[in-house]
Amino acid sequence: MPGQIHALVEVGLIEIISGCLRKYPKDNEIIKACVETLENILDVGADLFKTDENQENPYILKIVESGTLPIIEGLQTHPDNDIYTISLRIIEKNFEYE
Repeated sequence: MPGQIHALVEVGLIEIISGCLRKYPKDNEIIKACVETLENILDVGADLFKTDENQENPYILKIVESGTLPIIEGLQTHPDNDIYTISLRIIEKNFEYE
C-alpha cells in the first residue's frame, strides 16, 4: 500500500486534495476526508523515508508547495472537533513552528 500511495502522490493527489479543500470549504464530510487522507499520506511518507536519516519526508514539501499548509492551519479553528483535531495533529507532527 505505501507504494500505491507514493504513486498517487507522484501523479498529483496532494494537489487534488488541496483543490477539494478550496472548492468545498463548507462541506464537513469532504474536509474531513481530505485531512484524514493528508494525514495518512504524511504518515506513509514518514515511514517510507525514515530509513535514510538525511531524507526528509518529501510529502511535507509537496503540501507546502501546493499551498495546502495555510488551509490546514486555518482548519485548526474549525467548529467540527474531528476536523480541528486532525488538522492540529498534522501540524504538530509534521511542521515545526517556533
